[in-house]
Amino acid sequence: MAYTRVNWEGGEKVSDGYVTIDGQNYTVVEATYSGTTPVDADNLNVMDKGISDLYPTTLFENAEGVENSVALNDNYQNYKRLKIYALADGGILPLIEIPTNQNKIKIDFIASDSGGVINYSKKYNIEGNNINVDSSVSVFINSSKVIEYIKTNQDYWRVKIVKVEGYKS
Repeated sequence: MAYTRVNWEGGEKVSDGYVTIDGQNYTVVEATYSGTTPVDADNLNVMDKGISDLYPTTLFENAEGVENSVALNDNYQNYKRLKIYALADGGILPLIEIPTNQNKIKIDFIASDSGGVINYSKKYNIEGNNINVDSSVSVFINSSKVIEYIKTNQDYWRVKIVKVEGYKS
């Protein structure tokens, strides 16, 4: 759920406080306060911004996932960290979280069956509003533990990015 900022605004006193008893208005004595942080619109807006920065901004989302480059709807450097969600063979891969002072991602996925094991690995570069595939490789090791093939930079890879979130704090 996205957080919506309030945008607090200061007000001006229109009249003194009063209470009406039997049709007559009586002035109420204003309350006194102690403490060093005034509750005013400026301080409420600072607090409100801090709360909004805790919530993620969805920079990309595609339920089917994207195997190649991903276009973000904002520059990744406007955020302190990214969370990247990926799928492989229809299953959710572990969440990848990176600080935005890094611009490289590596996603690994291992699939196995009775014939052997395939290790898929995909590297990405993040630039501005894009996450681009840098390289990818798959290595098949058969049930006898012998490498049967190594393929690089194939068009089809099982790893797909489905969602990217940006966090400002």
